[in-house]
Amino acid sequence: MFKTIKRKLILRSLRKALDNHSLIYITGVTYSGKSWLLSQYDNDALLIDTNEYYDINLEQSYCENRKRAVSGMLLHQVYKTTSQRVLIDEVELINDQIVISIANYCLKVGKKLVITSQVYNPQLVDRIWEQLSGTQTIVNIELDKWNDKQKVPSGHRIKPIQNERSQRKLFH
Repeated sequence: MFKTIKRKLILRSLRKALDNHSLIYITGVTYSGKSWLLSQYDNDALLIDTNEYYDINLEQSYCENRKRAVSGMLLHQVYKTTSQRVLIDEVELINDQIVISIANYCLKVGKKLVITSQVYNPQLVDRIWEQLSGTQTIVNIELDKWNDKQKVPSGHRIKPIQNERSQRKLFH
């Protein structure tokens, strides 16, 4: 029963954050539940799992060509979707400029964007802030390690992200 309550609490937190913010940035260590959270969230969202696009054993020159092709495919998927929500898992596997282009497009047309990463990237957030209008906001959902017994993240924190260019900092 506690597992069900905890799952509902985390999912409710994400849904509330998505309703109130333009961009959600989910962070957490490996196996903290980032992908699980995205997969549980919404059936009518475009879910892009960047892990599906990469093969670890490729030569460097082939990897660079493949990265360019993957970037084009990702942009095409986002541009053609009719969903009002775009979810990108493991955003650190793609070029920051592609993430910024996707964020810019989503924010301009009123789509909500959820991205996950193992580590919070303040430079990426700063560059996305440049695209935001005065009413759009970003929130960070930070997940603790995965709890194998309960099959949910062991905890989470929601932190509004303020525009660091205007000397405001990440809240705790």
